[in-house]
Amino acid sequence: MWIWAVIQSTNNQKFGLCEALIKIGSWELAKSIMMAIPPFSAVSHRPVAKCLCNLIHFVIEPLYSE
Repeated sequence: MWIWAVIQSTNNQKFGLCEALIKIGSWELAKSIMMAIPPFSAVSHRPVAKCLCNLIHFVIEPLYSE
């Protein structure tokens, strides 16, 4: 059963769409998709989590550069 869950999470189009939207900076659309699926399921997907970390870094980094 665990293997099936891993396969489903790697082939989930919603996760891939969230990842792509975050990469292009469309946070509002990505957020609306994440709100429509079960809580924390998108951010538990490694590529989506990594994109969110990169977005946070991009937003916060200028504050440290000043």
